[in-house]
Amino acid sequence: MTIYSRTRSRTEQGIPAPAEEARGGLLMAGSSTEGGYWQYPGSPGSALASGWRYRSIYTHGYLAAGYKGSNAWRAVNKTWHQTDTTLYCGEQLDREGSYLSGTYSDHNGYIENNGHTTAGTNLSSYSLANGQTRKITTTGGFSSSGVSYGYVGYNPLTEGLSYGTSGYGSNVGGWNFSTSVHDCATASGIKTQEGMWATGTQGTATHSLHFASEVMYTGPTGSGSGIGTGCQGEDVGWLMNAGNTKYSYNWSNRSMGSGGTWTYGTDGQCKALSTKHGHHYVGTGSNVTGGQDKFADSNGALISSPAKNHTNGEENQEDGQDWGYTMGDYNGQQNNWTVKYIYTTDAQTTMGAACMPKGHYGQSSGFCSTGAASVCDVGVS
Repeated sequence: MTIYSRTRSRTEQGIPAPAEEARGGLLMAGSSTEGGYWQYPGSPGSALASGWRYRSIYTHGYLAAGYKGSNAWRAVNKTWHQTDTTLYCGEQLDREGSYLSGTYSDHNGYIENNGHTTAGTNLSSYSLANGQTRKITTTGGFSSSGVSYGYVGYNPLTEGLSYGTSGYGSNVGGWNFSTSVHDCATASGIKTQEGMWATGTQGTATHSLHFASEVMYTGPTGSGSGIGTGCQGEDVGWLMNAGNTKYSYNWSNRSMGSGGTWTYGTDGQCKALSTKHGHHYVGTGSNVTGGQDKFADSNGALISSPAKNHTNGEENQEDGQDWGYTMGDYNGQQNNWTVKYIYTTDAQTTMGAACMPKGHYGQSSGFCSTGAASVCDVGVS
């Protein structure tokens, strides 16, 4: 008996021929009725992997600053999301800080950083590529000793430099804030590349950092004050302060809007976790409580109330692509307790030592920034 054999063609195997524009891309799995296709992750070439959620693929994040007892840190930790692995990058920041907030662009993280529980005008920045600080000065920003806030040499406003027609005020500067800030409600405009610091313990003033030029502007007056937190989606940032004050910030027209129907913690100590899946999470009680709300990014409506993994506050919340992390918190003492959040199921898992922040035994009330290996569909406006 003669046995005939041959190698099946690419078509017979269900593998499409790659288009020239997909050279070097990956073979993506199709549906039960459609075959696979070649594509770079996040490429707008297919509706399956384009749009808001996939304009960039979050691959890693950083926890910066935080404290234990009366000691604040300059520490930076880097977490690789695919492997749930955290590495200590060292004391990278230009100064120590705690009880602070921040924002992040496609390339850099930014935090208000003025010492332990202290208000001030300093902004620190670090690279999302390696966690390294981007300045080590005593005054910060583009100013220097003896020079008034914001500029060295000339005022961009008198040169016709302005961004947007509303929402930005006349107080324009470098990285630093025009007035002291502390524990602000913050959000990152991912598509517009703008960072918002709203209100906080020092009043209702707001500041916006234009990431591309790294110029700071004053923004519209906030709706509340006191210790705050925030999170961000495609079209708005959600901002909240102690006492259940909630409001939105529209990235396209830079205006304040109304809040949602979820409940925010009474003392402002619980911090929010953002997602690109159309919802966000935030604690509903005071410090060291277990209540939590999940609310819609589109309109702030309450979706459900999944209990926290454990009672805590002062969380370091790190956004991710399909899951995020709490990278240390306060549960009666500052700690490195790390919890992984799966966005599609609300499942929360306590992680082991490999995923926990390192360098200090306790690092709550810092700030986390998220990075991508590449940005595939920038969409900056």
